[in-house]
Amino acid sequence: MHRIYLAGLSNGGVGVSYLGPRLSANLKGLILISGADPDTPMSGLPVLVVHSNHDERIPVALAQRYARQAGDRGTFYELEGDHFVLAKCADAVRDVIVAWLAQQEQVTEEP
Repeated sequence: MHRIYLAGLSNGGVGVSYLGPRLSANLKGLILISGADPDTPMSGLPVLVVHSNHDERIPVALAQRYARQAGDRGTFYELEGDHFVLAKCADAVRDVIVAWLAQQEQVTEEP
């Protein structure tokens, strides 16, 4: 394995927020789905934040703030749905992640 991306769902996304800075030397990026903590330090890694606009458990504003704080390394993607967007919109979430990972690979391959 040459590239490892740490991903988390819901509370796991919050956990990725915390672990990202600690593990950044061994990771290529972070993926947070339906969970993020904008009060954690930024890792400096590329980060994809996927969240739904009607999440009743973790407000979308927190996820947006986390992505903004990552600056040009952060990508925020908002989907229509609730906290269970991964289960209810699996194809859309997969497509967002696949496209983002492909973009990361292009950046990695550039001289």
